[in-house]
Amino acid sequence: MCRSRPPLAFALSLALSATAASLADPKFISSQIHASASEVIFGEFGGEHLKDLVLWHGTNLWLSVQEAKGVFAAEPRLIYHADKPCVFWPARFGRETESFLVLDQEGIKELWLTNRTGKPLTRQVLQARTVLPDKGMSALMNLRLSLGTGGDWPLLLVPTKDGLQVWQHQAQQWFRKQTLESALAADVFPSVRTLAYTRQFGFQFSAFDINHDGREDLMVCRPRPAGAVYEFYLQEADGTLRLQQSFAGMDRPDWQNWLCWLDINHDGQLDLIKSTWPDEPWFIPGSRAGKVFVSIYLADEQGRLPAQPQQVLRKNDWNPALPVVDVDGDGFPDLILSYGQFDSRDAVRKMISTRRMDLALKLFYYRPGSGFASEGDAQRMISFHIDIQGIEMNLGKPPELQRFVELTGDFNGDGKKDLLVKERYDELVAYFFVSREKGFSDHPDLRFNCGEPIDAFTTADLNGDGISDVIVKLRQGLRVFMSTK
Repeated sequence: MCRSRPPLAFALSLALSATAASLADPKFISSQIHASASEVIFGEFGGEHLKDLVLWHGTNLWLSVQEAKGVFAAEPRLIYHADKPCVFWPARFGRETESFLVLDQEGIKELWLTNRTGKPLTRQVLQARTVLPDKGMSALMNLRLSLGTGGDWPLLLVPTKDGLQVWQHQAQQWFRKQTLESALAADVFPSVRTLAYTRQFGFQFSAFDINHDGREDLMVCRPRPAGAVYEFYLQEADGTLRLQQSFAGMDRPDWQNWLCWLDINHDGQLDLIKSTWPDEPWFIPGSRAGKVFVSIYLADEQGRLPAQPQQVLRKNDWNPALPVVDVDGDGFPDLILSYGQFDSRDAVRKMISTRRMDLALKLFYYRPGSGFASEGDAQRMISFHIDIQGIEMNLGKPPELQRFVELTGDFNGDGKKDLLVKERYDELVAYFFVSREKGFSDHPDLRFNCGEPIDAFTTADLNGDGISDVIVKLRQGLRVFMSTK
Protein backbone atom coordinates (compact mmCIF):
# COMPACT_ATOMS: atom_id res chain seq x y z
CA MET A 1 0.00 0.00 0.00
CA CYS A 2 1.64 3.18 -1.15
CA ARG A 3 0.38 6.40 0.34
CA SER A 4 0.38 9.40 -2.02
CA ARG A 5 -2.64 11.52 -1.04
CA PRO A 6 -5.62 11.22 1.35
CA PRO A 7 -7.59 9.04 1.50
CA LEU A 8 -5.07 6.23 1.57
CA ALA A 9 -4.72 4.63 -1.83
CA PHE A 10 -3.78 1.06 -2.39
CA ALA A 11 -1.30 -0.38 -4.87
CA LEU A 12 -0.80 -3.97 -5.93
CA SER A 13 2.04 -5.42 -8.02
CA LEU A 14 1.08 -8.20 -10.42
CA ALA A 15 3.51 -10.31 -12.42
CA LEU A 16 1.89 -11.57 -15.62
CA SER A 17 2.94 -14.88 -17.13
CA ALA A 18 4.22 -14.81 -20.68
CA THR A 19 3.51 -17.29 -23.45
CA ALA A 20 5.33 -17.81 -26.71
CA ALA A 21 2.39 -16.45 -28.68
CA SER A 22 2.23 -13.25 -26.62
CA LEU A 23 5.80 -12.29 -27.56
CA ALA A 24 4.81 -11.49 -31.14
CA ASP A 25 4.68 -7.85 -32.19
CA PRO A 26 1.55 -6.40 -30.55
CA LYS A 27 -1.11 -4.62 -32.58
CA PHE A 28 -3.67 -2.13 -31.28
CA ILE A 29 -6.95 -0.72 -32.52
CA SER A 30 -8.46 2.49 -31.17
CA SER A 31 -11.98 3.60 -30.36
CA GLN A 32 -13.35 6.98 -29.32
CA ILE A 33 -15.85 7.55 -26.52
CA HIS A 34 -17.78 10.81 -26.79
CA ALA A 35 -18.23 11.72 -23.13
CA SER A 36 -16.45 13.65 -20.42
CA ALA A 37 -15.20 11.86 -17.31
CA SER A 38 -13.46 12.95 -14.14
CA GLU A 39 -12.52 9.32 -13.55
CA VAL A 40 -12.76 6.01 -15.41
CA ILE A 41 -13.46 2.71 -13.62
CA PHE A 42 -12.95 -0.74 -15.15
CA GLY A 43 -15.13 -3.72 -14.40
CA GLU A 44 -16.28 -7.07 -15.77
CA PHE A 45 -19.98 -6.22 -15.68
CA GLY A 46 -21.28 -8.26 -18.60
CA GLY A 47 -19.33 -11.50 -18.47
CA GLU A 48 -17.29 -13.01 -21.30
CA HIS A 49 -14.13 -11.95 -19.40
CA LEU A 50 -14.30 -8.51 -21.00
CA LYS A 51 -13.97 -5.33 -18.95
CA ASP A 52 -16.30 -2.43 -19.64
CA LEU A 53 -15.68 1.21 -18.80
CA VAL A 54 -17.73 3.25 -16.34
CA LEU A 55 -17.30 6.99 -16.63
CA TRP A 56 -17.81 9.05 -13.51
CA HIS A 57 -18.69 12.68 -14.16
CA GLY A 58 -20.39 14.97 -11.66
CA THR A 59 -23.36 13.15 -10.14
CA ASN A 60 -23.67 10.56 -12.93
CA LEU A 61 -22.21 7.18 -13.87
CA TRP A 62 -22.12 6.29 -17.57
CA LEU A 63 -21.40 2.84 -19.03
CA SER A 64 -19.50 2.15 -22.26
CA VAL A 65 -19.55 -1.57 -23.03
CA GLN A 66 -16.81 -3.43 -24.85
CA GLU A 67 -18.26 -4.58 -28.14
CA ALA A 68 -16.99 -6.98 -30.79
CA LYS A 69 -13.29 -6.88 -31.70
CA GLY A 70 -12.36 -4.65 -28.78
CA VAL A 71 -14.31 -1.57 -29.78
CA PHE A 72 -16.15 0.43 -27.11
CA ALA A 73 -19.54 2.03 -27.52
CA ALA A 74 -18.99 5.59 -28.69
CA GLU A 75 -22.08 6.89 -26.88
CA PRO A 76 -22.18 5.66 -23.26
CA ARG A 77 -25.51 5.25 -21.47
CA LEU A 78 -26.49 6.59 -18.07
CA ILE A 79 -26.71 3.86 -15.41
CA TYR A 80 -26.88 5.88 -12.18
CA HIS A 81 -27.64 9.38 -10.97
CA ALA A 82 -26.87 10.38 -7.38
CA ASP A 83 -29.36 12.69 -5.70
CA LYS A 84 -27.62 12.58 -2.31
CA PRO A 85 -24.06 11.98 -1.03
CA CYS A 86 -22.86 8.43 -1.60
CA VAL A 87 -19.78 6.29 -2.17
CA PHE A 88 -19.59 3.81 -5.05
CA TRP A 89 -17.20 1.05 -6.13
CA PRO A 90 -17.25 -2.16 -8.22
CA ALA A 91 -17.10 -5.57 -6.52
CA ARG A 92 -17.59 -9.24 -7.38
CA PHE A 93 -20.79 -10.07 -5.56
CA GLY A 94 -21.43 -13.80 -5.45
CA ARG A 95 -21.20 -14.26 -9.23
CA GLU A 96 -18.62 -14.17 -12.00
CA THR A 97 -19.55 -10.67 -13.11
CA GLU A 98 -19.09 -7.53 -11.05
CA SER A 99 -21.71 -5.17 -9.66
CA PHE A 100 -21.61 -1.61 -8.43
CA LEU A 101 -22.10 -1.09 -4.71
CA VAL A 102 -23.40 2.25 -3.44
CA LEU A 103 -23.13 3.31 0.20
CA ASP A 104 -25.24 6.21 1.44
CA GLN A 105 -26.61 7.35 4.79
CA GLU A 106 -28.97 4.37 5.02
CA GLY A 107 -26.61 1.51 4.11
CA ILE A 108 -25.45 -0.31 0.96
CA LYS A 109 -27.35 -1.17 -2.20
CA GLU A 110 -26.28 -3.10 -5.29
CA LEU A 111 -26.53 -2.01 -8.91
CA TRP A 112 -26.52 -5.27 -10.87
CA LEU A 113 -26.07 -4.93 -14.61
CA THR A 114 -28.07 -8.03 -15.52
CA ASN A 115 -27.32 -7.40 -19.17
CA ARG A 116 -25.11 -4.94 -21.01
CA THR A 117 -27.91 -2.97 -22.64
CA GLY A 118 -30.71 -2.69 -20.08
CA LYS A 119 -31.06 -0.72 -16.87
CA PRO A 120 -29.30 -2.07 -13.77
CA LEU A 121 -31.29 -3.98 -11.19
CA THR A 122 -31.18 -2.17 -7.81
CA ARG A 123 -31.60 -3.96 -4.50
CA GLN A 124 -30.82 -3.12 -0.87
CA VAL A 125 -27.93 -5.21 0.48
CA LEU A 126 -27.88 -4.09 4.10
CA GLN A 127 -29.31 -1.32 6.22
CA ALA A 128 -27.13 0.57 8.68
CA ARG A 129 -26.95 4.18 9.73
CA THR A 130 -23.65 5.45 8.29
CA VAL A 131 -21.68 8.65 8.86
CA LEU A 132 -22.48 9.98 5.39
CA PRO A 133 -24.64 13.11 5.52
CA ASP A 134 -27.85 13.45 3.57
CA LYS A 135 -26.56 16.66 1.98
CA GLY A 136 -23.72 19.14 2.04
CA MET A 137 -20.93 17.17 0.33
CA SER A 138 -20.06 15.94 -3.14
CA ALA A 139 -22.83 13.63 -4.29
CA LEU A 140 -20.51 10.93 -5.67
CA MET A 141 -17.22 9.58 -4.38
CA ASN A 142 -15.28 6.56 -5.64
CA LEU A 143 -13.80 4.58 -2.75
CA ARG A 144 -13.62 0.80 -2.41
CA LEU A 145 -15.24 -0.13 0.92
CA SER A 146 -14.81 -3.89 0.68
CA LEU A 147 -12.09 -6.50 1.16
CA GLY A 148 -11.51 -9.52 -1.04
CA THR A 149 -11.83 -12.83 0.83
CA GLY A 150 -10.61 -15.29 -1.78
CA GLY A 151 -14.22 -16.47 -2.15
CA ASP A 152 -17.38 -15.34 -3.94
CA TRP A 153 -18.36 -12.65 -1.44
CA PRO A 154 -16.29 -9.76 -0.06
CA LEU A 155 -16.25 -8.28 3.41
CA LEU A 156 -18.12 -4.96 3.43
CA LEU A 157 -16.74 -1.98 5.37
CA VAL A 158 -19.45 0.33 6.72
CA PRO A 159 -18.34 3.55 8.49
CA THR A 160 -20.68 4.43 11.38
CA LYS A 161 -20.47 6.77 14.37
CA ASP A 162 -19.62 3.74 16.55
CA GLY A 163 -16.69 2.74 14.33
CA LEU A 164 -16.00 0.76 11.17
CA GLN A 165 -18.47 -2.12 10.89
CA VAL A 166 -17.34 -5.27 9.05
CA TRP A 167 -20.18 -7.24 7.42
CA GLN A 168 -19.91 -10.82 6.15
CA HIS A 169 -22.14 -12.92 3.88
CA GLN A 170 -23.15 -16.35 5.13
CA ALA A 171 -26.17 -18.60 4.61
CA GLN A 172 -27.71 -16.28 1.99
CA GLN A 173 -27.69 -13.23 4.27
CA TRP A 174 -25.45 -10.45 5.58
CA PHE A 175 -24.57 -10.04 9.25
CA ARG A 176 -22.25 -7.76 11.18
CA LYS A 177 -19.03 -9.62 11.88
CA GLN A 178 -17.25 -7.05 14.05
CA THR A 179 -16.76 -3.33 14.66
CA LEU A 180 -13.36 -1.62 14.64
CA GLU A 181 -14.12 1.14 17.11
CA SER A 182 -10.90 3.12 16.63
CA ALA A 183 -10.89 3.09 12.83
CA LEU A 184 -12.77 6.38 12.42
CA ALA A 185 -11.65 9.76 13.73
CA ALA A 186 -14.33 12.21 14.90
CA ASP A 187 -13.77 15.97 15.18
CA VAL A 188 -16.09 18.75 16.32
CA PHE A 189 -15.93 22.19 14.69
CA PRO A 190 -17.89 25.39 15.34
CA SER A 191 -20.40 26.13 12.59
CA VAL A 192 -19.88 29.36 10.63
CA ARG A 193 -23.56 29.56 9.66
CA THR A 194 -25.37 28.89 12.93
CA LEU A 195 -24.70 28.96 16.68
CA ALA A 196 -23.92 25.28 16.75
CA TYR A 197 -21.20 22.72 16.13
CA THR A 198 -20.47 20.34 13.27
CA ARG A 199 -19.28 16.80 13.82
CA GLN A 200 -16.94 15.45 11.13
CA PHE A 201 -15.77 11.87 10.65
CA GLY A 202 -12.52 10.90 8.96
CA PHE A 203 -11.47 7.50 7.63
CA GLN A 204 -8.07 6.74 6.03
CA PHE A 205 -7.28 3.17 5.05
CA SER A 206 -5.75 0.83 2.52
CA ALA A 207 -6.42 -2.77 1.48
CA PHE A 208 -3.77 -5.23 0.29
CA ASP A 209 -2.79 -8.89 0.72
CA ILE A 210 0.35 -8.85 2.85
CA ASN A 211 0.90 -12.62 3.25
CA HIS A 212 -0.27 -13.75 -0.22
CA ASP A 213 -3.08 -15.97 1.11
CA GLY A 214 -5.67 -14.56 -1.31
CA ARG A 215 -7.39 -12.52 1.43
CA GLU A 216 -7.05 -8.74 1.57
CA ASP A 217 -5.84 -7.21 4.81
CA LEU A 218 -6.53 -3.74 6.18
CA MET A 219 -4.31 -0.82 7.19
CA VAL A 220 -5.98 2.06 9.04
CA CYS A 221 -4.38 5.46 9.60
CA ARG A 222 -5.48 7.57 12.59
CA PRO A 223 -3.97 11.09 12.63
CA ARG A 224 -2.96 12.37 16.07
CA PRO A 225 -1.41 15.68 17.21
CA ALA A 226 1.83 13.85 18.02
CA GLY A 227 1.87 11.91 14.78
CA ALA A 228 -0.21 9.33 12.95
CA VAL A 229 -0.99 5.85 14.28
CA TYR A 230 -1.12 3.02 11.75
CA GLU A 231 -3.01 -0.14 12.69
CA PHE A 232 -2.61 -3.25 10.56
CA TYR A 233 -5.39 -5.85 10.60
CA LEU A 234 -4.77 -9.32 9.15
CA GLN A 235 -7.79 -11.11 7.64
CA GLU A 236 -8.10 -14.62 9.01
CA ALA A 237 -9.75 -17.60 7.29
CA ASP A 238 -13.12 -17.02 8.98
CA GLY A 239 -13.22 -13.36 7.90
CA THR A 240 -12.15 -11.86 11.24
CA LEU A 241 -9.86 -8.83 11.03
CA ARG A 242 -7.23 -9.32 13.74
CA LEU A 243 -5.03 -6.43 14.86
CA GLN A 244 -1.52 -7.68 14.15
CA GLN A 245 0.63 -4.58 14.44
CA SER A 246 0.31 -0.96 15.57
CA PHE A 247 2.80 1.72 14.57
CA ALA A 248 2.58 4.89 16.69
CA GLY A 249 4.30 8.25 16.36
CA MET A 250 4.64 8.02 12.56
CA ASP A 251 4.83 11.03 10.26
CA ARG A 252 1.48 12.27 9.09
CA PRO A 253 1.22 11.74 5.32
CA ASP A 254 0.98 15.00 3.42
CA TRP A 255 2.42 16.71 0.36
CA GLN A 256 6.00 16.53 1.70
CA ASN A 257 5.90 13.08 3.34
CA TRP A 258 4.96 9.88 1.48
CA LEU A 259 4.56 6.41 2.99
CA CYS A 260 4.36 3.06 1.24
CA TRP A 261 3.57 -0.02 3.33
CA LEU A 262 4.39 -3.41 1.76
CA ASP A 263 6.28 -6.65 2.34
CA ILE A 264 9.52 -5.86 0.50
CA ASN A 265 11.51 -9.04 1.26
CA HIS A 266 8.56 -11.50 1.38
CA ASP A 267 9.09 -12.53 4.99
CA GLY A 268 5.43 -11.97 5.91
CA GLN A 269 6.14 -8.76 7.85
CA LEU A 270 5.09 -5.23 6.98
CA ASP A 271 7.96 -3.02 5.79
CA LEU A 272 7.97 0.69 5.05
CA ILE A 273 9.26 2.97 2.30
CA LYS A 274 9.13 6.58 3.47
CA SER A 275 10.19 9.52 1.33
CA THR A 276 10.55 13.08 2.58
CA TRP A 277 10.91 16.37 0.72
CA PRO A 278 13.04 18.51 3.08
CA ASP A 279 12.76 22.27 3.28
CA GLU A 280 16.08 23.19 1.71
CA PRO A 281 16.77 26.32 -0.39
CA TRP A 282 17.19 26.19 -4.17
CA PHE A 283 19.22 28.55 -6.32
CA ILE A 284 15.98 30.43 -7.13
CA PRO A 285 15.22 32.67 -4.12
CA GLY A 286 12.15 31.61 -2.15
CA SER A 287 12.02 28.17 -3.80
CA ARG A 288 12.70 24.75 -2.32
CA ALA A 289 15.28 22.40 -3.77
CA GLY A 290 14.02 19.24 -5.47
CA LYS A 291 16.01 16.82 -3.31
CA VAL A 292 13.91 13.99 -1.81
CA PHE A 293 15.16 11.34 0.63
CA VAL A 294 13.83 7.78 0.23
CA SER A 295 14.22 5.68 3.40
CA ILE A 296 13.82 1.88 3.55
CA TYR A 297 12.69 0.23 6.81
CA LEU A 298 12.63 -3.58 7.00
CA ALA A 299 10.73 -5.11 9.93
CA ASP A 300 12.26 -7.77 12.16
CA GLU A 301 10.77 -11.20 12.91
CA GLN A 302 8.35 -9.65 15.42
CA GLY A 303 7.17 -7.07 12.88
CA ARG A 304 8.95 -4.15 14.59
CA LEU A 305 10.38 -1.38 12.44
CA PRO A 306 13.89 -0.13 13.24
CA ALA A 307 14.39 3.36 14.65
CA GLN A 308 16.70 4.18 11.74
CA PRO A 309 16.31 3.02 8.12
CA GLN A 310 18.54 0.28 6.75
CA GLN A 311 18.93 2.22 3.49
CA VAL A 312 18.53 5.82 2.38
CA LEU A 313 18.37 6.73 -1.31
CA ARG A 314 18.06 10.14 -2.89
CA LYS A 315 16.19 11.50 -5.89
CA ASN A 316 15.67 14.98 -7.33
CA ASP A 317 12.18 15.71 -8.64
CA TRP A 318 10.34 17.78 -5.98
CA ASN A 319 7.89 14.95 -5.37
CA PRO A 320 7.88 12.54 -2.40
CA ALA A 321 5.75 9.98 -4.32
CA LEU A 322 7.52 7.40 -6.48
CA PRO A 323 6.58 4.32 -8.52
CA VAL A 324 7.00 1.02 -6.62
CA VAL A 325 6.38 -1.83 -9.07
CA ASP A 326 7.84 -5.21 -10.00
CA VAL A 327 9.57 -4.07 -13.19
CA ASP A 328 11.67 -7.16 -13.95
CA GLY A 329 9.00 -9.74 -13.05
CA ASP A 330 10.92 -11.54 -10.28
CA GLY A 331 8.13 -11.05 -7.73
CA PHE A 332 9.92 -8.42 -5.63
CA PRO A 333 9.08 -4.69 -5.71
CA ASP A 334 11.47 -2.36 -7.49
CA LEU A 335 11.91 1.41 -7.18
CA ILE A 336 11.98 3.96 -10.00
CA LEU A 337 13.64 7.21 -8.93
CA SER A 338 13.75 10.31 -11.10
CA TYR A 339 16.37 13.03 -11.31
CA GLY A 340 15.42 16.33 -12.88
CA GLN A 341 17.90 17.92 -15.25
CA PHE A 342 17.10 21.50 -14.31
CA ASP A 343 19.35 22.61 -11.47
CA SER A 344 20.55 25.75 -13.23
CA ARG A 345 18.97 28.94 -14.54
CA ASP A 346 19.62 27.96 -18.15
CA ALA A 347 18.04 24.52 -17.63
CA VAL A 348 14.92 26.01 -16.02
CA ARG A 349 14.65 28.64 -18.76
CA LYS A 350 14.89 25.90 -21.41
CA MET A 351 12.24 23.77 -19.65
CA ILE A 352 9.74 26.61 -19.49
CA SER A 353 10.35 27.89 -23.04
CA THR A 354 10.25 24.43 -24.69
CA ARG A 355 7.53 23.09 -22.35
CA ARG A 356 9.53 19.91 -21.98
CA MET A 357 10.97 18.31 -18.84
CA ASP A 358 14.13 16.19 -19.00
CA LEU A 359 14.54 13.47 -16.40
CA ALA A 360 16.93 10.63 -15.71
CA LEU A 361 15.00 7.53 -14.57
CA LYS A 362 16.99 5.09 -12.45
CA LEU A 363 15.83 1.53 -11.77
CA PHE A 364 16.59 0.02 -8.37
CA TYR A 365 15.90 -3.74 -8.31
CA TYR A 366 15.40 -5.40 -4.95
CA ARG A 367 17.83 -8.22 -4.24
CA PRO A 368 16.98 -10.55 -1.33
CA GLY A 369 19.67 -10.32 1.32
CA SER A 370 21.33 -7.17 -0.03
CA GLY A 371 18.46 -4.76 -0.69
CA PHE A 372 18.59 -2.01 -3.31
CA ALA A 373 21.81 -0.94 -5.06
CA SER A 374 22.91 2.42 -3.69
CA GLU A 375 23.50 3.93 -7.16
CA GLY A 376 20.79 2.05 -9.06
CA ASP A 377 21.01 -0.72 -11.65
CA ALA A 378 19.95 0.92 -14.92
CA GLN A 379 19.31 4.44 -16.13
CA ARG A 380 17.14 5.87 -18.90
CA MET A 381 16.91 9.49 -20.01
CA ILE A 382 13.39 10.65 -20.91
CA SER A 383 11.86 13.90 -22.08
CA PHE A 384 8.15 14.60 -21.83
CA HIS A 385 5.74 17.37 -22.72
CA ILE A 386 4.45 19.69 -19.99
CA ASP A 387 0.98 21.06 -20.56
CA ILE A 388 0.61 23.32 -17.53
CA GLN A 389 0.87 27.07 -17.32
CA GLY A 390 4.03 27.57 -15.31
CA ILE A 391 5.85 24.99 -13.20
CA GLU A 392 4.58 24.56 -9.62
CA MET A 393 7.48 23.32 -7.54
CA ASN A 394 7.16 24.77 -4.08
CA LEU A 395 3.47 25.57 -3.62
CA GLY A 396 2.52 22.25 -2.06
CA LYS A 397 1.72 20.66 -5.41
CA PRO A 398 4.97 19.45 -6.99
CA PRO A 399 4.71 17.97 -10.51
CA GLU A 400 3.80 14.30 -10.28
CA LEU A 401 5.76 11.89 -12.45
CA GLN A 402 2.59 9.80 -12.85
CA ARG A 403 1.01 12.59 -14.91
CA PHE A 404 3.55 12.07 -17.67
CA VAL A 405 4.96 8.55 -17.19
CA GLU A 406 3.22 5.18 -16.63
CA LEU A 407 5.09 2.07 -15.44
CA THR A 408 2.28 -0.44 -14.88
CA GLY A 409 1.77 -1.69 -18.44
CA ASP A 410 3.05 -4.83 -20.17
CA PHE A 411 2.69 -4.23 -23.90
CA ASN A 412 4.37 -7.37 -25.26
CA GLY A 413 3.26 -10.04 -22.76
CA ASP A 414 6.70 -10.91 -21.40
CA GLY A 415 5.71 -10.38 -17.76
CA LYS A 416 7.87 -7.24 -17.41
CA LYS A 417 6.72 -3.65 -16.96
CA ASP A 418 7.27 -1.32 -19.90
CA LEU A 419 7.77 2.44 -19.96
CA LEU A 420 4.98 4.66 -21.34
CA VAL A 421 5.81 8.37 -21.74
CA LYS A 422 3.78 11.38 -22.84
CA GLU A 423 6.45 12.71 -25.19
CA ARG A 424 4.14 15.07 -27.06
CA TYR A 425 0.97 16.84 -26.06
CA ASP A 426 -1.04 14.42 -28.23
CA GLU A 427 1.08 11.25 -28.30
CA LEU A 428 2.23 8.47 -25.96
CA VAL A 429 5.35 6.42 -26.66
CA ALA A 430 6.11 2.95 -25.20
CA TYR A 431 9.58 1.50 -24.58
CA PHE A 432 9.80 -2.23 -23.82
CA PHE A 433 11.77 -3.56 -20.87
CA VAL A 434 14.88 -5.24 -22.30
CA SER A 435 16.97 -6.57 -19.41
CA ARG A 436 17.96 -5.85 -15.83
CA GLU A 437 21.27 -4.41 -17.02
CA LYS A 438 19.94 -2.18 -19.78
CA GLY A 439 16.48 -1.40 -18.51
CA PHE A 440 14.20 -0.07 -21.25
CA SER A 441 14.83 -0.03 -24.99
CA ASP A 442 16.61 2.94 -26.57
CA HIS A 443 14.08 3.47 -29.35
CA PRO A 444 10.26 3.66 -29.32
CA ASP A 445 8.53 0.29 -29.66
CA LEU A 446 4.95 1.60 -29.86
CA ARG A 447 3.30 4.94 -30.50
CA PHE A 448 -0.24 5.88 -29.46
CA ASN A 449 -1.27 9.00 -31.36
CA CYS A 450 -4.45 10.68 -30.15
CA GLY A 451 -4.51 13.69 -32.48
CA GLU A 452 -5.60 16.04 -29.67
CA PRO A 453 -4.34 17.15 -26.23
CA ILE A 454 -3.96 14.41 -23.60
CA ASP A 455 -5.13 15.17 -20.07
CA ALA A 456 -4.35 11.84 -18.37
CA PHE A 457 -3.74 8.18 -19.21
CA THR A 458 -3.54 4.76 -17.60
CA THR A 459 -3.19 1.09 -18.56
CA ALA A 460 -5.22 -2.07 -17.92
CA ASP A 461 -5.77 -5.45 -19.56
CA LEU A 462 -9.36 -4.98 -20.72
CA ASN A 463 -9.80 -8.13 -22.85
CA GLY A 464 -7.81 -10.67 -20.83
CA ASP A 465 -5.16 -11.38 -23.48
CA GLY A 466 -2.18 -10.63 -21.22
CA ILE A 467 -1.35 -7.40 -23.06
CA SER A 468 -1.99 -4.03 -21.43
CA ASP A 469 -4.39 -1.66 -23.15
CA VAL A 470 -4.19 2.13 -22.94
CA ILE A 471 -7.02 4.40 -21.79
CA VAL A 472 -6.49 8.08 -22.54
CA LYS A 473 -8.51 10.95 -21.15
CA LEU A 474 -8.70 13.78 -23.67
CA ARG A 475 -9.94 17.32 -23.34
CA GLN A 476 -13.14 16.09 -24.97
CA GLY A 477 -13.91 12.41 -24.45
CA LEU A 478 -11.78 9.29 -24.19
CA ARG A 479 -9.71 7.17 -26.54
CA VAL A 480 -9.00 3.48 -25.90
CA PHE A 481 -6.17 1.56 -27.58
CA MET A 482 -7.00 -2.14 -27.42
CA SER A 483 -4.52 -4.95 -28.05
CA THR A 484 -5.49 -7.41 -30.81
CA LYS A 485 -2.26 -9.49 -30.63
